Amino acid sequence: MKNPLVIILAAVIGGLVGSLSGCGAPRQPAVEDLNHREDFSGARMMTLRGARDGEILDAEAMFSGRSLLLTLKMRFAIGAPTTLMSGTWVRTLADGKMETGSISARSVSFTGGQSGPPSVGGSFDLLDTAGAHKYRVVLPLLELRDRLEVPKIPPAR
Repeated sequence: MKNPLVIILAAVIGGLVGSLSGCGAPRQPAVEDLNHREDFSGARMMTLRGARDGEILDAEAMFSGRSLLLTLKMRFAIGAPTTLMSGTWVRTLADGKMETGSISARSVSFTGGQSGPPSVGGSFDLLDTAGAHKYRVVLPLLELRDRLEVPKIPPAR
């Protein structure tokens, strides 16, 4: 006969393992208002496009939600590590007005791109025109399957 304490302990441990296996880490919102004035928990990335030209990667992401239409345009320098060279964002408000600003990278992830589409992701702070941190955007590492048409800039004379 088995010890009842061992049976109870095994049942408790089994229940905990079973309940935890269905739980992942809490899902981080794609867009977060750093001032906590607006809830963007329902916002989702609608498109992610990009184009690599040598050591430069241009990417554009669009987010949409109940009260959010947000476009990010970013230029990355591919290297070890890959870094954000520049970025701008535009938020279209319900009344048709627009907010704009620059982008600062908290982290950047980059893979591939030599024989197929590159993948990019990371965590980015969106700064307003005064330089204050306004929003945070988290991009999972995703393949840039949709091509972004980037106008060629003629070389300086």
